[in-house]
This record gives sequence, C-alpha cells and structure tokens, in this order.
Amino acid sequence: MPIDRTWFNTLVDDDGSSTVGTVWNKAQINSQLVAIDAALALVEPVYGAFTPVDISGGLGNLGNGQSVKIGRLWAVFLSIAYPANSNGAQAAIGGLPFGQTNAVYGAIYQGFGGVPYRTYIAAGTNVITMLNATNGGALTNAQLSGSTFHLHGVCLAG
Repeated sequence: MPIDRTWFNTLVDDDGSSTVGTVWNKAQINSQLVAIDAALALVEPVYGAFTPVDISGGLGNLGNGQSVKIGRLWAVFLSIAYPANSNGAQAAIGGLPFGQTNAVYGAIYQGFGGVPYRTYIAAGTNVITMLNATNGGALTNAQLSGSTFHLHGVCLAG
C-alpha cells in the first residue's frame, strides 16, 4: 500500500524565500502531528479477575483467572485444578470474561500425566475446549481428573 504523503505537500515555506522546504511552517507541522497522535492513541488496558467453570459436567469452579483487555483483544491467564471425577463428558471451560470470539489467536500446549493437551477457543464461542494434542481427540473430564495446570491465550472478541 502506498504511503499517503499529501499532507507533506501542503507544508509551506515561511522564511520568505518562496523555496518550499527550507524552513517549514511550524503550525502546519503541528496540526499534522496532532492528527497522527490522535490516530495512534493507545487504548487503556482493562484488568480483571474471573472464575473459570466446568460447563460440561457439573464439576463447578475450576480455579481462578486473570484477564487483560486492550480494545477487542483479550489475554487470559488461568490456573485450573480439575477435581477427581469419572465424568465422561468432553472437557469445556466457561466463565471467560468476554463474549463470543471472532477469531482465535492463541492455543496452549502442555502436558499432564504423559498426555499432551491443547486448548482453543473456537470462533463464535467463548468456551475453552480441551483436546489431545497428539491425535486431536476430545479430552474428557475423567481424563483431566486430579490434574492441575496453567493456561494462557489471546483472542479477538466481538
């Protein structure tokens, strides 16, 4: 994409020599910098705590989480402890601090009990799904029974 330099061509010489570019008009430069600053203004981050919960098998609260929101971008950090259970439902974690996601920008890979797992938040949801990283199959609550792990990820929420 070409760089728009039209503002540059509106700068004028103010030393009276009629030679553009020898000394620039400071007011014109300042007005352009103000416009650039406004376009690049940073959005203040919002920090918060939340409680991740099991939404697949009634196991209740699973730990604690922290989040940082910058515009529509969310970063989440969770500490999860699955209670001992024999629930065969696919593991799914809810209670996230944002609505449905538009896209997924983060996945977490780690191992527990010798079984590698990966998590993701599918577009159009706000649920963390637990999958076996080796074969992509769903992990159940029973397979996570007694496991403690930490997750972090980033997504773009709607």
